[in-house]
Amino acid sequence: MKKVFLSFGMLIVFGLTSIIFNSCNNDDGNGGEKNTNNNLSSITIQNSKALFISSSKEGSKLYGVKSSAISGKSTSGTEVIFEIKYLNSAGEEIQKSDPAYIYNLKDFIVLGFGASYLINSGFDEAYLIKKSDGKVFEIPRKYMPHVVGNKYDYLHQYLNTENKIQEDKNNNIYYTTYPDHKILKVSLNTPSLLQFQEISAVNDNVYGFCVDGNGNIHYGYYDSNTQDYKYRYRKSEGNFINTTFPEGKYYNRIWTGTDGQIYGAKMNTVDDSYLGKIQDGGFLVIKQSKMNINDWKFGNVFNVKGKIIYTYYEYNPNKFFNLSNEMEFTEIPCSVKANYVLNDDLYNFDKATFVLTLINVLNGNTSVVYDLDETKLGNYDIDKIINVDQDGVTFSAVDLNNGQYVVAKISISNLVTIQTNINGLITTVTSLN
Repeated sequence: MKKVFLSFGMLIVFGLTSIIFNSCNNDDGNGGEKNTNNNLSSITIQNSKALFISSSKEGSKLYGVKSSAISGKSTSGTEVIFEIKYLNSAGEEIQKSDPAYIYNLKDFIVLGFGASYLINSGFDEAYLIKKSDGKVFEIPRKYMPHVVGNKYDYLHQYLNTENKIQEDKNNNIYYTTYPDHKILKVSLNTPSLLQFQEISAVNDNVYGFCVDGNGNIHYGYYDSNTQDYKYRYRKSEGNFINTTFPEGKYYNRIWTGTDGQIYGAKMNTVDDSYLGKIQDGGFLVIKQSKMNINDWKFGNVFNVKGKIIYTYYEYNPNKFFNLSNEMEFTEIPCSVKANYVLNDDLYNFDKATFVLTLINVLNGNTSVVYDLDETKLGNYDIDKIINVDQDGVTFSAVDLNNGQYVVAKISISNLVTIQTNINGLITTVTSLN
């Protein structure tokens, strides 16, 4: 995960757009029920622990991963891979094409359709979908989220929030739109009557932002008048405050902490960086750090054990940082690169050797969980790792014996089992935990 941005601010009076959209679409406008037999009403994602999309020249398909069960109890180490079905209001299966993006929220997912997503131009369709029952709520085309990575390095400051749909503690989500790059706030209190509110200043093109637990927002934007990239801070009440977060010669990082506060790191020399809290647009220094945040040192951010762990590695992997909140800021040496979270633990998984190593997030100590025999995979060209657990690794691959795309699992006893055939390479894997 990568992130970045810039600063300034002036109080701007802007037009607030608040739209209420009936996402059920069951009323014909005259008080009667309209025929929804061809309309998407729900999808079969219940009990899924992960979703993935595979794509080929014939199109893309959405699959689910869930644990197999006997008498209602999960059977450890086995998964069921199944193609997601799309249902109308009568529970009948309908056809949908080109699922392109999955984003995981607390109680919902956002599912986008349309190959246009892949060329950075937004979705053709997008839906808010409840995890518990698969019920679908349509997002109007005008308000579809934009979650494609920006290509400009200096716009990657927002560590654990860049290109994400973000949530506050009041059941609201926030995201940017395409192509106008505005921030929308959407209340999820009544999903069948979604409310969309534009909350960024009217002339701002937003390229990254953080939302705290109360709905205060720090965001970076492009000023078309000055052709500069700047920061702005918007209070949850709606008023804007001039920011004092450093820009220009400084390297910066910004993130939302586990306590719901917005934090930042600034740096102006190789060995001189400061961690602080961002309140009312101001940067309040908390402590000095040796964290090197030069632009080229983008790392990954993991939310694990109730902590935010930021990792970057130079020529040798050697440390990670606990950036959870002001009481926990620490720099921790570690001999391996963190790259996987399983059951709220942090791991290194080596795709080349199929070695799984547990990382202690308190002190950086490591221990090997298993070292699988990768020679058993000689007939498979490995594509994506779908799931790693204590019982083995589920992966997608091309079966070199016949050219078929498959999902398979290698167990800790080094037994390889094909679980299902799929229609092409996997483009997206999303855990729903």
